[in-house]
Amino acid sequence: MGGCMMTQFENLGLRGVIFDMDGLLFDTEILYVEAWPHVGEAMGFSVTEEVARRMISRSRRECEAMLLDLYGPDFSLTEAYKIMVQRIRPQLETRGVPLKPGARELLQFLHREKVPVGLGTSNSSEVAKAYLGATGLAAYFDALVAGDMVTHAKPAPDIFLRAAAELGLRSEQCLVLEDSSVGVEAAYRAGCLSALVPDLLAPTEEAIGRAWRVFGSLTEVQGTLF
Repeated sequence: MGGCMMTQFENLGLRGVIFDMDGLLFDTEILYVEAWPHVGEAMGFSVTEEVARRMISRSRRECEAMLLDLYGPDFSLTEAYKIMVQRIRPQLETRGVPLKPGARELLQFLHREKVPVGLGTSNSSEVAKAYLGATGLAAYFDALVAGDMVTHAKPAPDIFLRAAAELGLRSEQCLVLEDSSVGVEAAYRAGCLSALVPDLLAPTEEAIGRAWRVFGSLTEVQGTLF
């Protein structure tokens, strides 16, 4: 990197960065949480925000299993997602996909410094590509791994192991940026160093212990590491 002094990023033996998406890169988790009660109402079920928060960073399979357990076999996650899209899409089309503070600046910096960057999300590849395209961020990513591209989603390590491999790096050479305890657990199992930037859910004590550092924003991440 520029200059002759080693940055903390380099001192830690890191060479690449893997970003989570919802709640870390994009301020979208709150949209889903607020929408779920309306989705449930439209389907004839009482889905609370507390239930919605339990789905944060979980795979579609895990969410479906939880919802079927709560509401019975008549609950259709496919139908729920269709209603969710109908509710959220106008907001995104009107206001754009909301970015977290410091996200674009950190990605631009990493691009200038030629640091390999990956995306590792539990969301679908279709949604991930749509969000990256809508925000003009697609060009900053060298790899994209989504929940529908692996056998096991977070907290299993699959997403981050594959993202590291696609960046041509060992997992221990990658810094994972996450907003959730589930994501930190996945990074830990993958052998990656992780930094936690909490969003809607307060991190567990276990996640705080397993993360390298806890930051208030991506701007703080950039200032500390680089």
